[in-house]
Amino acid sequence: MSSTTRRGLVSAAAVATVLGGALALAAPAQASPIGAAQCGAKDLAVTASYSDSGFGKAHWRVEFASTGATCTLQGAPTNLVFSDAKGAALAFDREAGEPATGPAVTVSPGTPAHVIVRTRLEGDRQPATKLQLTLPNSSERVATAWPAAITGPIGVTEVRTGA
Repeated sequence: MSSTTRRGLVSAAAVATVLGGALALAAPAQASPIGAAQCGAKDLAVTASYSDSGFGKAHWRVEFASTGATCTLQGAPTNLVFSDAKGAALAFDREAGEPATGPAVTVSPGTPAHVIVRTRLEGDRQPATKLQLTLPNSSERVATAWPAAITGPIGVTEVRTGA
C-alpha cells in the first residue's frame, strides 16, 4: 500500500471517527422528547367553582390554568387549608386513604388541569372564603377564593385534564 493511500485511509478513518462521535452525541438529543418543567406557583392561575353533587357529597373543581408557560403536574395537591373571611384556618378532617398518583398532565395556555375537592353535603358547615394548597410534587403553595361554606371530611383527587 502506498504512503498516499495509507494517509488517505487514516484521514478517512479520522473523519469517520469525528463524525460518528458527533452523530452519537446528537442522536440522543433528537430522539428523546423534551419534557415540560414541573409547574410552579408563578406558572398557574388557580380558581375554584362548584362542580356538581351526588350521593351525599359536594364537589368543587379547582382549576390550574397556565399564566403563559407550559409545565406539568402529577399527583394530588397536599396541605389543603381553608380559611374564613378573617384569615383564620378552619379545621376539617381528611378523607381516609391517599389519592392515586395518576399520569403527569401538561398545563399550557388554553389547556388547564384540575382536581376535584369533595366534602359532605350535610353537617356543620363553616364559611370558608379561601383555599391554600401545596402543588403536587412541590413545596410551592397557591391560593384561590373559595365559593361556599363547607364541612368535612375533605377529599381531593389527583390532577387531571378534561371534564
